[in-house]
Amino acid sequence: MVATGWDTVMVIAQAMQKAGTTDGAAVAKAMEGTHYDLLTGKLTWSNAATGHEPSIEAPMVEIKGGKPVFLGWTQPSDVESQIIW
Repeated sequence: MVATGWDTVMVIAQAMQKAGTTDGAAVAKAMEGTHYDLLTGKLTWSNAATGHEPSIEAPMVEIKGGKPVFLGWTQPSDVESQIIW
């Protein structure tokens, strides 16, 4: 949770800096199309017309011998179809 919290703060801070204000609409506009290199992966946001949908890499981890092994990053193309219930 620490990494995602840090990433959230960094995205908002960078967007406020880019917007030059803390106004919510201006910050949201500044986030559109901006590329962020975060602790949890690379992130971009779509525009308002497509719902400000985030596109973020996901880490791939395998458990071997009871220990996590980092395999790399992946960019899901259709997250909903990859969810296993």
